[in-house]
Amino acid sequence: MSSATPKDRESGNCQPVRDSADGVRSAFGSVAERAYITSRADQDALRGSVFQLVHDRKGAGVSVEALIIELRGIADRAGAGGYGARALEDAVRWCISEYYRVDRGD
Repeated sequence: MSSATPKDRESGNCQPVRDSADGVRSAFGSVAERAYITSRADQDALRGSVFQLVHDRKGAGVSVEALIIELRGIADRAGAGGYGARALEDAVRWCISEYYRVDRGD
């Protein structure tokens, strides 16, 4: 979901701000037609976008449970149907691991 800040709206400078969910949606969408993640680049893109989503949402006070629900919804809307079972399983695992990672200092 993209939006502009209130200050930008007032100044007439309404440039959309990319939400980290867009990256996750894009990563799921790029591999939605495949049975498995076939390239390391696809896997890294999905993992990186999940990590960014976790950092953004955790910083905003979103619970891990709500984050997982959002992640599942993103995968579903991206059409990650058949592929989604394995990719979503990986994404949820990465999400939980990153959310509770101790060495981040969060």
